[in-house]
Amino acid sequence: MKLSIKKYIDDTITKKAKIGYDKSVKSWYGILHHQTGDIYSQRKTRTAVKKELAEILEESIAFYFERDKKSRNYEIKTPQIQRAYR
Repeated sequence: MKLSIKKYIDDTITKKAKIGYDKSVKSWYGILHHQTGDIYSQRKTRTAVKKELAEILEESIAFYFERDKKSRNYEIKTPQIQRAYR
């Protein structure tokens, strides 16, 4: 099974994000309720909203894993991992 964070982020935004156009401010908005937190975006184009949501979600996931790693108090030793893939 091949896991891809990019594919996960794209699928999450496509399936779970609410993206719409607000006529009162003449711009697009995006709202995504995710387990790492709520993400909001407001831009001039729909594509820019999706891109910003993806960037914020990617950073949120990375921050979540980093925080989780520190709370478990373990570290990954790079040389051991590199040997495993040789």
